[in-house]
Order: sequence, then C-alpha cells, then structure tokens
Amino acid sequence: MRRVVIHLHGSTSDTTSLASAIDFCRKLNARLSVVFIRRTREFIPAPADGIPGAFYETETEAAPEAERAYREMCDGLSFISYTEADIDSVEMITQNGLLHDLTVVERLTEREGSKVADFNTAVFGTGTPVMITPPAAMATVAETPAVVWNASLPSARAIRSAVPLLRIAKKTTILSSADNPHADPSALARYLDCYGIKCESSTFRTDKLTARARGRSMLEAARNAGADLLVMGAFGESKITAMLGLGRATEKVVMSCKVPLLVQA
Repeated sequence: MRRVVIHLHGSTSDTTSLASAIDFCRKLNARLSVVFIRRTREFIPAPADGIPGAFYETETEAAPEAERAYREMCDGLSFISYTEADIDSVEMITQNGLLHDLTVVERLTEREGSKVADFNTAVFGTGTPVMITPPAAMATVAETPAVVWNASLPSARAIRSAVPLLRIAKKTTILSSADNPHADPSALARYLDCYGIKCESSTFRTDKLTARARGRSMLEAARNAGADLLVMGAFGESKITAMLGLGRATEKVVMSCKVPLLVQA
C-alpha cells in the first residue's frame, strides 16, 4: 500500500478522518491524496411499484472548510497532496479507486443518502480495500490488529491486502467463529507465517445468533483482543441504491466499530 486517497466533504469530522489517514500513511511510508468533492449523488426511491427511482446531484459550498481541515492537519507534510473535484462523487471515487491502493472513508451514521452511495462505490466499485475511520481519534492505529477469518473470498482478499500492515504490527490476532468448521485459524497462521507474521488466535460464537448479534459477537472479540484495527471481508450487494448494500452482520460492524476497520469485497 503506497498510495492512499481520502475524499472530504467539508464536514466537522474531516480532521478526525484525516488524522487516521495520516497515521496510516506514515506507518506504511505511503502517499496520501486528499480530494474535496463538490458534487454528491442523492437517490430518490421509487414512489410506487413499477416506477423507477432517480438520481440527482447536489453541490456543496464547503470547500473553505475542507481546505481549512487540510491546512490544519497536513501543512508541511510533503507526502500529502490536495485537489478539488467538480465531478460527481460516485464517479470521482470510482476513478480514484483505480489508481490508489486504499480508499479512506468516514464511518456511516445513516443507511441511505449520498454518503451511503459513496461508501457502496468505494467498497464494491473499486476492487481495492477501504479503511473506515471511527468518529473518535485513536492513540494508535494498526499496532495490534485483528483479522476476521471465515474461509471466504472477501476475507482472504482483505487479509492479503493487509499483509504490509500486519508485517509491521506488534501483535496480530486471528478471529474466527467457533461454529465455522471451515475457518481454521491455524491454516491462516501458516499462511501469514510465510511473511514473518506471528499470530495469536481467538474465537467468537455465531451459532443460533441473528446476523446483527453475530456482528456484535465479532466486535466483542476484537475489543477483548485489544485490537486497534479490524480487518474483514465485506459481504453484500454491489448496488448503489441498496441501503449500505451490506449483509446484516457486516452492516453492524461497519456502523458500530470503534477502531479503524479495513474491509474488502
């Protein structure tokens, strides 16, 4: 991971998100592209069956706030660049995802709207991992990461993408469901050992739990492991109009995780 992008909207949480992105890039000696997007895409649901929904664009005047956050957090840091984009946020995020190794987004607080469209685009439309920043600043990032292993393609992709981070971590914990016979943590540990990554392992329960309860169980396991970054696969639909577009367990983690979350579809 040598090139990271974060898209600002001139919100009050820009500085917190930038702080996480900067810490992340320093750790990996990566370059950070800071992009302020003027246009966002909103979706109007269909008023009745048989009538399609529609998109419309809105334009923000928050450029001074975004630039102020950039100056406050990034002034004098040579590995960071700042640009402003006049095209639609979905299109911009898609374009940037093609030429960056990671997209940084803020944690969602709603299940529909322009930020959800941007999130769905980053996760399902770029082919690259996405780091979701928590609402509060972290003392450390990726020093004690936890990776969720469920023997699936999304989790394998997310963990492979995180290898550069895991190689420099102080401690890595593998989290797996005790009720998933296919998710053998020792098999993943042998894979990561090829990169010099030594792991501990811990399990969480999923049997007879609702999807949201499975998400809570996963978050509790990460918290008990002392994780300051959680790595997991993202499951769901690649539909910009879907609310989050995620499975219920993934949605619970995405909207509740209190540490940075690295996901990949």
